Amino acid sequence: MIWAVAAMVMRTSPRPVRLRDLFRTPHDYVMWAFFLWMAFATPPMWDTFNANKSFLVFYIATVNILTSRDRIEGFLWWWAAMILFICLLGVGVEFGFDPTNARDIVEGQMKGRLVLGMSIFNNPNALGHGIAPVIPMIYYLLFWRRSFAARVFVLALLPLPAFCLFLTESKGAYVTSAFALVGGLIFGRPRLVQIIMLVVAVNVGGAVLYRLPRMEVMRGGRASAKEEGIAGRVFAFRYGWDVYHRDTKGLGKDNFMRSIQRERKWGISPHSVYVQVGAELGATGLFLYLGILYFSMKSLCMASCGSEQEERIRRVLMGVFLAFCMSGWLITFTYRAHFFFQAGVVAAFHRLLLRKGRDETEIEPQPAGMLSLAGPCEPPSPSPLYCAPGRGLVGRRHGYLAMVTDVPSRMPGIRKDWNRLTVFDVVAMLAVNKAVLMVWSYIITHM
Repeated sequence: MIWAVAAMVMRTSPRPVRLRDLFRTPHDYVMWAFFLWMAFATPPMWDTFNANKSFLVFYIATVNILTSRDRIEGFLWWWAAMILFICLLGVGVEFGFDPTNARDIVEGQMKGRLVLGMSIFNNPNALGHGIAPVIPMIYYLLFWRRSFAARVFVLALLPLPAFCLFLTESKGAYVTSAFALVGGLIFGRPRLVQIIMLVVAVNVGGAVLYRLPRMEVMRGGRASAKEEGIAGRVFAFRYGWDVYHRDTKGLGKDNFMRSIQRERKWGISPHSVYVQVGAELGATGLFLYLGILYFSMKSLCMASCGSEQEERIRRVLMGVFLAFCMSGWLITFTYRAHFFFQAGVVAAFHRLLLRKGRDETEIEPQPAGMLSLAGPCEPPSPSPLYCAPGRGLVGRRHGYLAMVTDVPSRMPGIRKDWNRLTVFDVVAMLAVNKAVLMVWSYIITHM
């Protein structure tokens, strides 16, 4: 944290950091509001704020250090490399390389499910969800529009995270990985391609998922009657639902397990980001937390990229974002550092494109026309990215089947120069909040 603050203060490009840089986008305001509400809902307020200030520093430093697309992409490269290192440690346990001394736990308490002897990954679900975003990340960082050699390297690398995920036998991690992979791959493609890929993913991917370890229990209509883990989650969801509706301020941060143990004589984790925030910080806390996710999603959807690198960053961030949103229903990742890093990278990307769109910094010259095998790219439809069939080799042979996503030559920026909270945003945030409550209620009544 000290090094992050030092790097932020010593920043010189595009200019030195200023106090105004703490509040430049809607992401910043809602993040500060969330931390202030957390402190208010968990007295003593100063002690709570002081105990959690490192997360806020992570966000602020990330936003103010990643001031160029090279820095952002470099950060994502390191992030993916760290996850792959965790995968390497996990697979190593299976083959006798066990520096974290996890083998005894795997064979004993975990009954064969992979864990690591680390505080953050001492649970198979935590390990599985921790590595879930890496496949869409390495696809766009190493495979998408890369050389043939890089693509071969990716195909050789993919079995590492896939096998590590398989060994965790985490149902939630399987679902999250599939959701992030499919969502990341279809993001930004033409509508017809999106529909085709979604249909194939639901039919083929669904059949594959049910063949994975411990997934057969999900076939039943009421899975909670067959699987103790799901029954425990439903119990926690129901308790959190009751607290959410009876306590305006919530139980206070980190008080969920203590409260449920005191009232129900059974200590259990909330097993969900949304349940934990709703129960501990009340309706206001949940609204602000979902607001952080909403503004991240809107930035990625409103981003207008003028280069392959910018589009690569956008798609990697969308894969990470989708993985976290799905994991939020299955595991308690509420206050993990990667959430605040994730929000910070998206906000930094938003600031970068906003500056370029407003011509506040020098924009690097882009090629006049970027060609692909399908021919010249034009944006003739509302789709963010679309390649019209042209004279390219594939285009001549296959016509409209040659719709390959490319990056059209356009000015980078944020569509409609969006950078402030509008009435539409408030309504949309309320709708997102309502949708989360509906899913929460549905899980309680139908699982």
